[in-house]
Amino acid sequence: PGLEGLRDLFQYYRAENFRPQMEYVGERFVEELERQAQLMSGDTAGELWFEAQFVHATLGNVNQAVEAARNSVFSQQSEIRNHEAFALRLRDAGQFEEAIKQFRWCHSRQPDNDRWKQAVTQMRAMQRQSQVISAERSEERINR
Repeated sequence: PGLEGLRDLFQYYRAENFRPQMEYVGERFVEELERQAQLMSGDTAGELWFEAQFVHATLGNVNQAVEAARNSVFSQQSEIRNHEAFALRLRDAGQFEEAIKQFRWCHSRQPDNDRWKQAVTQMRAMQRQSQVISAERSEERINR
């Protein structure tokens, strides 16, 4: 199937919670999304990269999701939803400082939306928690 067929299958298997089928189709779908995105530019590429980051995230491909989200931002630099998705993928990858920068960018474009300030606060808390866990693990290794 082409891109549309793969999209339909992926969405169906995801909605029906058929995980093995979703993963199988998802891998092919995201390959096709990225192949087509690389041939495009601007809004068209941005839309394809945005969809690719979602598929990668759904499949648990954290690093690939970050890269696809980065490409969506590059292709559509003024799209808030792309910056938000990029921030969320950075968060998933534990890159909290970069995620905060993206949420701050969103806040600078929508200063009346408290959602962005709340996201920054949440990222700071997650960053501190991650640092505590890392310190505890280091201490455990030293004590062995």
